[in-house]
Amino acid sequence: MRLCFFIFFYLALSLCLPQSGQTTSDAKSRENEAIELFSKVDKAEINIGDRFHYFITVSYPSGGRIELPSVLGNLGQFEVKDYQPGSPQKKDSRTEQTFSFELSTFTIGDYLIAPQIVNYYSPHDSLPKIQSYTEPIQIHVRRSSPEDTKDIADIAELASIPNKFPWIWIVLTGVILLAGFLIWLLLSRKKKEEVKALASPHDEVLEALQKLANNGEMLQNDHRSFCFALSEILRRYITRRFGVDALESTTEEFLLKIPSLGLEQDKNLWLLHFCQETDTVKFAAGHLEVGRTNSLIEEMKYFVLQTKEIKITSDATKSNISSENSGPVINDSPTETRKGSA
Repeated sequence: MRLCFFIFFYLALSLCLPQSGQTTSDAKSRENEAIELFSKVDKAEINIGDRFHYFITVSYPSGGRIELPSVLGNLGQFEVKDYQPGSPQKKDSRTEQTFSFELSTFTIGDYLIAPQIVNYYSPHDSLPKIQSYTEPIQIHVRRSSPEDTKDIADIAELASIPNKFPWIWIVLTGVILLAGFLIWLLLSRKKKEEVKALASPHDEVLEALQKLANNGEMLQNDHRSFCFALSEILRRYITRRFGVDALESTTEEFLLKIPSLGLEQDKNLWLLHFCQETDTVKFAAGHLEVGRTNSLIEEMKYFVLQTKEIKITSDATKSNISSENSGPVINDSPTETRKGSA
């Protein structure tokens, strides 16, 4: 009888108590699937207009991803001056990522940074598996001047006007105006002389290309700046040479103006390919192949030399050049100009 009692007691106890291995495994599984949030600011009290940093740190299972769907529109009175999502840092089976926001405001008072939504997505989920919220944070914004300082100064009392007519001030004013007029006249003449002495479009381009070719650091390591500089040189040449506003045009607008330049088809195609290649580097983080920077400079030199404006001073010279080059001729009395082509 006693043996039966002990057997019954042992069976009942084993059924009531869960297996320790299973309990530990379930606890670890829940721990690995959970996310941890930490939010803080570097300054809880600031002067009006000052900047401070707001941090959201998320620890989540490795392999998943984190999104903050509404934080940039859920900061109340605070303006976002800068935002850095941070790089995920893997630690064992979990990943930690810190999102940094630089905030500021130009109103005084006590404000609350509202709780922010943090969504966790499993590796193959399109909908968030876990949605959590950060803790709200109180920020006090104080004025930088004393409380009794007036924003607008009072209007001063009316000034008394002397009875004597101020001839001295009239004479001084006249002298200043005369001196200003003479200075303006001298500067205007100097500017006109500088305009007359301005180099021809193709000479200006060739000089700029030579300076660019001598910039070894840009040619080798900064292709984006190189493409911006080369594109500006080409557009300035097109603007001065053909009277087309290329400097202020977008690439699409510039390409639409190419047919009006009156160039041959191969030169139109070169302009199209040049814009496509440089825009890829400027706006799409593209890269140029080794030696491509120098070849682009040489191609532009060839383009400029083939399209530069040539002054023709006599009919004999005109006929000789026309026999060598069949480009269109532009009459411009008393001299005649044409666009060279190859």
